[in-house]
Amino acid sequence: RIFSFLFLMTAASTIASVDLLAWGVWATESRYFPIRFEGLPTLSATDLIIGATALTLVIMVAAVIQKSLALSRGGAAVAELMDGTRLTPPLADPVRRQLLDVVEEMAVAASLPVPTVYLLEREDGINAFVAGFDPEDAVVCVTQGALDALSRDELQAIVAHELSHVVNGDM
Repeated sequence: RIFSFLFLMTAASTIASVDLLAWGVWATESRYFPIRFEGLPTLSATDLIIGATALTLVIMVAAVIQKSLALSRGGAAVAELMDGTRLTPPLADPVRRQLLDVVEEMAVAASLPVPTVYLLEREDGINAFVAGFDPEDAVVCVTQGALDALSRDELQAIVAHELSHVVNGDM
C-alpha cells in the first residue's frame, strides 16, 4: 500500500512538473513572441495543461504496460534483464558447480523447489538477489564478485538469506 501510494504521488508530481514546464513555455512564448498568424487557433493555458496532462498520462501508462509485459515471465525475466547467465549442469568450472550445489542444498533444507540459478558475470561487487512471483518460478542471482570472494560457508549464508525471501514471499 505504501509503495502504491508513493508511486501515485510520484506520478502526480511528474504530471505537475510537466504541466508547469509546459505552462512556463506557453507563458514565455505568449509574452515575448506575441505574433499570431491569421486563421490559426490560439491555444489557451487550460487547453495546454489538459493536453500536457493527457500526453504525460499516456506515456506513463504505456511505460507501465511495457515494463509489466516484460516482467510478466517472472524471475527469469528479471535475471535476463540484469544480463544474467543461466547456470545448468553439468558445469566444468568447480566454483559454478559449487554454487549450484549450495543452492540445491539450501532449497532442500528450506523445503522449497530448487530455483534456477543465474550468474551476473560482469558484476564484481558481492551481492545476490532472488526474483519471481512464487517459489515455483523463483530464480537466484549471484554476482561474480560473490563467487570470487566468498568461501563456501559464506556463499551458503547468502543463498540461505535469499531463499528466506522466497519462504516469506517478499521476492
